[in-house]
Amino acid sequence: RMDRCGNVLWASEEITHHSPNWLADGGIVVSGGEYVTDRDTPWPFQAPYWEDLVYRFDKDGNRTFAKPLTELFRANDLLPLLTSGSDFRTRIDGEFHLNEVEELSAEMAAGFPMFAPGDLLLSLRNLNMILVTDPQVERIKWWRIGPFVRQHDPDFQKNGKITVFDNHSDETRDGSVTGGSRVWEIDVASGAAR
Repeated sequence: RMDRCGNVLWASEEITHHSPNWLADGGIVVSGGEYVTDRDTPWPFQAPYWEDLVYRFDKDGNRTFAKPLTELFRANDLLPLLTSGSDFRTRIDGEFHLNEVEELSAEMAAGFPMFAPGDLLLSLRNLNMILVTDPQVERIKWWRIGPFVRQHDPDFQKNGKITVFDNHSDETRDGSVTGGSRVWEIDVASGAAR
């Protein structure tokens, strides 16, 4: 963190990924990672592999929280998703590619009666998936795969919807464009996407 003059107030040696977001308490939440090489790993992974984590730092830069996504998926019976599109070999570049973590603010929570202030919205690029968890990243409250592809930057909106940047590559097949970047709006309650 830097002040307005560019002086470093604090720095972390953790590996973080993409943009940090402010928390209501003045801290920061951000995606991070750890390269796992030397420990026994439960199915479906075998070391070495890249583990994505949710990190929380307080306003002074002290890490106060770290939660591996593999543990979240295991606790919510979603491990089968991690091998649904490939074999059992672990990708060295990571299964998830967590690229965004955003807290649901008290001001926005009225639009999301199925969630609570402090819940977290995560973007998992490699699974084409966004999800919402409790603040301790233990329970998945809601998740969605697609229609976005390789998405980034989902955001809670005041109208009870989530917008997400679709990083879909622009490909042409049989003369028609099937891809292209765009912004999707997802109605969490109905599941409608536009």
